[in-house]
Amino acid sequence: MSEVRFSRENGIPSGLILNRTSDTLLFIQNGIRKMSVKSWSLPGSAVIPSEGRLFFSLAVDPENGEIYAADAIDYAQDAMIYRYSPEGKLVDSFRAGINPGGYWFN
Repeated sequence: MSEVRFSRENGIPSGLILNRTSDTLLFIQNGIRKMSVKSWSLPGSAVIPSEGRLFFSLAVDPENGEIYAADAIDYAQDAMIYRYSPEGKLVDSFRAGINPGGYWFN
């Protein structure tokens, strides 16, 4: 079997996190992509397309598996946080401070 490799040509991934059951890796790479931790191939497309957003941080709610993604916009104004279902459907969005990089679930 060949190894899974990220490359500069495909865009270097960031924000690597696991879903709440730790069987799926999520990461930012021209949108938000998902892949099984057992997979030997990279996903061909984003489950959540960037659609002009500048995603820079991710989190998964440990209770319900919802995905939170921050859009830096221009790194100078308040960011937008987008909340998605575990399947990648937009639930809602809200403003946060400039460049929020961490999430707290209570």
